Amino acid sequence: MIAATPVEDRAGFLAHVPRPVMIGYRLFGRRQFEKQYRTLFPDEEVPRTH
Repeated sequence: MIAATPVEDRAGFLAHVPRPVMIGYRLFGRRQFEKQYRTLFPDEEVPRTH
């Protein structure tokens, strides 16, 4: 969801995400997202989500 959000809107969205959720995403979610994105879109660069 955050990858589809315009860059200028991300800060407002991320300001409301609880810290434990952000830590969990950084530890586990980011790698999972990147792996799935590469599977779905093998010729595209993985967008930054942080």
